[in-house]
Amino acid sequence: MPPVEVKEALYRQITNGVLGYCEADEALKRVITQWYKRRYFSQIKSEELIFGPGMNTVLSLCVEAFTKEQDEVIVMPPVYAPFILSALHQNRKVREVPFIVETGKYEVDFTGFEEACKVAKMFFLCSPHNPI
Repeated sequence: MPPVEVKEALYRQITNGVLGYCEADEALKRVITQWYKRRYFSQIKSEELIFGPGMNTVLSLCVEAFTKEQDEVIVMPPVYAPFILSALHQNRKVREVPFIVETGKYEVDFTGFEEACKVAKMFFLCSPHNPI
């Protein structure tokens, strides 16, 4: 059985009727910045953290914030489809720089990536890479 405190917190949340995503408060931001400092020995500010209701929404918000219509967005296929769709749905051009597959291993095409960076306004980095 879960601790009484957990059951009470769940009961309060269920009875208030709001079961969607919650707002990120300062306590959550503080915990994340402390964890980041312990884990990576680097400091981030709580105001640098932005939360969203899901990955697809955040991808779309990034495209909207950092690019204009017809700008190029770089992806490295094979890649999680919403990276591509978030750009296309907002009238951005998708510049694919596919991985090079040699001896069963995927490697970045650095020459192709460097060339794409000369024009593109944004690059989606998926790490670890999904679906490979």
